[in-house]
Amino acid sequence: MNAFLPADILLPKTDHMEKWAVIACDQFSSQPEYWKEVEDYVKEAPSTLHLMLPEAKLGSKDEDEKIRKIQSTMKNYVDNHLLKTYEQSFIYVERTLQNGKIRRGIIGAIDLEEYSYTPEDEAKIRSTEKTVMERIPPRMKIRYQAPIELPHVILLCDDWKNELLEYIYKCANMGYESTTNLIRALENKENKLKKAIEDELKEYEKIVKDCKKLLKNNKIEPKNTNIMTKMSSFIGINMSVVKDNSDSAIAEMLIQGLNMGKIEMEKKLDKYSKVADKKIIKLAKDLYEFQNNSIEELKKYL
Repeated sequence: MNAFLPADILLPKTDHMEKWAVIACDQFSSQPEYWKEVEDYVKEAPSTLHLMLPEAKLGSKDEDEKIRKIQSTMKNYVDNHLLKTYEQSFIYVERTLQNGKIRRGIIGAIDLEEYSYTPEDEAKIRSTEKTVMERIPPRMKIRYQAPIELPHVILLCDDWKNELLEYIYKCANMGYESTTNLIRALENKENKLKKAIEDELKEYEKIVKDCKKLLKNNKIEPKNTNIMTKMSSFIGINMSVVKDNSDSAIAEMLIQGLNMGKIEMEKKLDKYSKVADKKIIKLAKDLYEFQNNSIEELKKYL
């Protein structure tokens, strides 16, 4: 399910945008004088200042009255057609920073069923900072029966899912190609561990196939091993077999490679376990378990 969705977005019909927009309510929470300056500047002009309660004013004696006034102003803006509705829309925005760079973004809605502010939760959308629980009740008061919503959420999206999936594919595909080269190098040899290597190849093939399916579903083109890496692997394997093709030497070579892959996969799982798609996490764990099992099987030949 997509957690980022189109929404009915309201934009103001005003010629004074410099008075309409204000910063988030949780800014300058210890500087009420800042908000007094904003009030003096905006006065009675249409503004989001009249639709929100700055955290600097939380706990004041007239908090309930302020909330009632906010809700009344919301209704007034709607009834007087001060806001234009763009139904089921996304809005593309550009903001020029002081250094001249342009920050691009898209305004939309998030599915709150996919959100959690609990740090250990595995929800698709999570808070980047600690939620101050005592600030929730007044926020809920303002939103109770409020006709409009003024969220100030910035949703930061990292391409973690693709990075992890591409790493799994790269690891499994290299394993498949290296194992294929090893089987060819041992073609005329009488090694007892051939069966174990052939079983490894089948498992690599399965993981590569599952990776390609997920890559296709995510509209990602698989990045195959470059020719120099292929040649290096081919030459290295053949030289190792020529030097010592005993079961013990080959098992040791394979265990070293599997251990390196296992350590890297542990790091990837630690980094992405709470942010990547569950299907991709499962595939990463399958590869990790396969590496671990293969090491144990190969130890028999040392």
